[in-house]
Amino acid sequence: SHKKSEDVREHFAALARAAYQDNRSKADSFRTAQSKRRLPSEEEAVEVRQQKAIEADRQRTVVLEDSWTWTLGVAFRDLVEVGSGAHGQVFRATFQNQPLALKLAKGRGLQDPMQREAAGTLDVAEEFAVLGALGQHPNVVRAFAVLTSSLGRPALVLEWATQSLHELARRLKDDRLENTTAGRDSLLQLFQQFLVGLSFVHGRSFLHLDVKPSNILVFEGVRAVRVTFAGDVWAAAVSLFEICCPKKTSLWTIAPQSFLRASEEQTAKAIRDMAVAKSSKFMPFDGAIKDILTQTFVPANRRLTLPAMLQIVQKDVRST
Repeated sequence: SHKKSEDVREHFAALARAAYQDNRSKADSFRTAQSKRRLPSEEEAVEVRQQKAIEADRQRTVVLEDSWTWTLGVAFRDLVEVGSGAHGQVFRATFQNQPLALKLAKGRGLQDPMQREAAGTLDVAEEFAVLGALGQHPNVVRAFAVLTSSLGRPALVLEWATQSLHELARRLKDDRLENTTAGRDSLLQLFQQFLVGLSFVHGRSFLHLDVKPSNILVFEGVRAVRVTFAGDVWAAAVSLFEICCPKKTSLWTIAPQSFLRASEEQTAKAIRDMAVAKSSKFMPFDGAIKDILTQTFVPANRRLTLPAMLQIVQKDVRST
């Protein structure tokens, strides 16, 4: 009887050890897979792109079959999609031969509540209210109204910009003019205006956390505005790097989350080391950008402020 008890204990102990090792192996495999994040095959990637293209075309067709009217029942005409994201679309349109932008939130105004929920959280009426609460500023985009289409779809009416700072920088890079005195000055002067608008918005206690060159609008090459209502200092520094760096260069060549460390200090250092190394490699004579990157990618209590960033940019422009 005693021997049988020992045999049973050993049997279950062996089962427990095997189960433990199996769980540990599965956990290690899961962590490895999460860290490497298996890339889709070429066939899978092509299929995903095709599905996205089909869905985008369907959404574009639905919008173009809709209609919006404003003062005295005058309709918006000549709608052309100029941008699309996860939650919304932007169309260029004309109203009485005047160019304007219509910003649509995907799914808003749909009858089915489940479709509305699936479309995302962006609400153009809320955005219009925030822009109204901000007050007007030369470097914050103007919103005129929220209109409802014949199919019940809301759209935010915005002033029309000729291009984004991203498009301007790309064109200069295509012509190899981004490092010329004229090209660089034009980019930095517009970036200064963006910082002024961003600082105004922060001063009104709003944050949006979506600062990027494609969201900085340029009007006739002389006026830059924020397309939405605020941003972040880190993202502003990244935007400056992206518009000034050489063609086919980018700060984020690998996923930002791969820089996550155990503490804010360690995470900031990992990003700072990468950013400064890239700046030294691709823009070795650009001391201003290196200074901004060095002073931005640090813990929040030591981070560069927007006014300080503006002073560095202004000093750089004056010295050229």
